[in-house]
Amino acid sequence: MLHLKQKFKLENGYYREYKNSDFFEIFNLFLILQDRIKTKYFDERIGKTDFFQLSMLKNKFSNMINSCDYVYVAIDRDRDKIFGFGAYRDLKDVVILDFMFKNEEYIFNAEMKRIIIDSMKKFNKPVRVYLGGREKFDSYVKFIMRIFKHKYIGKDDFGRVILEFDLTQYR
Repeated sequence: MLHLKQKFKLENGYYREYKNSDFFEIFNLFLILQDRIKTKYFDERIGKTDFFQLSMLKNKFSNMINSCDYVYVAIDRDRDKIFGFGAYRDLKDVVILDFMFKNEEYIFNAEMKRIIIDSMKKFNKPVRVYLGGREKFDSYVKFIMRIFKHKYIGKDDFGRVILEFDLTQYR
């Protein structure tokens, strides 16, 4: 008999600045996601032991967090639990969304979208994302383009799709 894991619907969430004490909870959520979607940037699997792979992923993830200007966690107020993560770099005229993910136990809904948009609106400048390689890439890009108001910029030399979110439509 197949047992499906319960999916949670976020009803009351908020975001706050990331704290160093959040690292292992966020990293564990990331490992679950990485195992499912296998992002190319964090793919450290070939010819390495599990311990070595885990150590490399942890260091790479930590370095990514430390290289960002703004790092946030999203909290489910009802469960008092972190369900999401976002990291941004501030360039002169634009903010780059480096990495964002949610806990796989949650379905994406309007409350999550609100939290993401609220976190990006505070920058008062365009937010750009470079969508890179992962499993089911095309369906992921279509999902992002359907959910968020955006301007398609093009593709970079690495084949990543570049989108700029139009946050003025969410004021």
